[in-house]
Amino acid sequence: MHTPTHSDAVAPGPRPFRILVADDEPNVVRLLVRIFEGRGHDVVAACSAFEALEALEASSFDVVLVDLNMPGGGLAVVSRLEADPAFTGRIVLMTGALAADPTMEMGPSVSRLQKPFQMTEVIALVEGARPH
Repeated sequence: MHTPTHSDAVAPGPRPFRILVADDEPNVVRLLVRIFEGRGHDVVAACSAFEALEALEASSFDVVLVDLNMPGGGLAVVSRLEADPAFTGRIVLMTGALAADPTMEMGPSVSRLQKPFQMTEVIALVEGARPH
């Protein structure tokens, strides 16, 4: 009898994505980089909004995972992406807040991910994302 493993649960996506992971929690960054690189994606890490904005100036991404409450503010990164007509990817806004602020309106390219999250959930959000 075969015992299911994590790799059995979620198969790699059809094509690699270029992913930016922006979070001030080193363990979260390391985990997401390891998972997505292991699944064949090209991943860039940033530890602050400033680093994320620099990465966005230097390159384009299919998916941006950004922490809401990191230094410099995740909303600065989201605002920059939403204002850029050249950005056709997806944004995953990660937050440890107990509830999403109902006054915070996000565009259609933004998905919210509650921390702590299940890896299958974040993988589905990222690999299910398709550039517009």
